Amino acid sequence: MGEALAPLEQLRNRFAAARQRLEAIPELRALARAVGSGVPPTAGELLATVQDGEPSLFRHWSARAVAAHLGRYGLRSKKRNGRHIFAPTSADLHRVQEAYGIDLDLDPPPPDPTPDDVPYVPQVPRKRARQGT
Repeated sequence: MGEALAPLEQLRNRFAAARQRLEAIPELRALARAVGSGVPPTAGELLATVQDGEPSLFRHWSARAVAAHLGRYGLRSKKRNGRHIFAPTSADLHRVQEAYGIDLDLDPPPPDPTPDDVPYVPQVPRKRARQGT
């Protein structure tokens, strides 16, 4: 009986170790803070931010590595004014937070609108356009 539970226990330990690695993702937290401030950062700016917090962990990282790491979570950069910036929506960050079980210290998502929240707009019949005149 104990031998049958050993693989299950190993699998549980692997998941616990993976969760600990995921919770130590400071570049995602830095991106979430930057999005909250309204200033979309570049990968280099994110790298500088996380290197200030944990210099030994990110000593050998490059801006390209940060961009690749964020890309694994579906967060891609966009080119604006000659700069590759990360400007994910709060919905993107909430998706990453829920999918990977990472706490990014985000505000709770806004509730979905109900039919009572949507203002009534009367439907006005349109006139057909005249053809060929």
